[in-house]
Amino acid sequence: MSINDARDLLIYELSSLRSLEQSILADLPNKVRECTSEQCRTLFQRDQQEIPREVRNLDQCFQILGVQPMSVVNHTLEGMVADKQSFLQENPPPELVELYNLDTTAKLEQMEVAAYRSAINTAEHLGEHECARVLRENLRLEEQESRDVDQVFHEVGSRIAGRDRGPGLTL
Repeated sequence: MSINDARDLLIYELSSLRSLEQSILADLPNKVRECTSEQCRTLFQRDQQEIPREVRNLDQCFQILGVQPMSVVNHTLEGMVADKQSFLQENPPPELVELYNLDTTAKLEQMEVAAYRSAINTAEHLGEHECARVLRENLRLEEQESRDVDQVFHEVGSRIAGRDRGPGLTL
């Protein structure tokens, strides 16, 4: 499929978001395994349960639009995983790996919020109000997840900073 108009762009954006959500879901078991705190573990486990709902919502948009998702690979997470591999080569302690995961997850959540807002705007401009309504549910979930990640990041970061009040960790 070639991209010739705003509707094609919306289908591409939704397909890219679907790819990203599936990549995040596939990576979450690694993040859960690397958690040192119950707060972090609970956060990522809850995300494992919410992402399939977000994918179903995207699939509902494709049904509303009367199309199949495009075969698109979103490379966002691949870049973040490569950055993490570089970070891990520095042999950080497990608590800092957890903090790193929370930091990158916070960044990723903000990117997802922006992507859903963009898709909603495009759907609205095209008169695809039902699709926009479904996407707003995903936006609401992503905004809540962003707030939750920020809270856990703050709690875990404060705990680590309180213990490591020496050079090398500033939050």
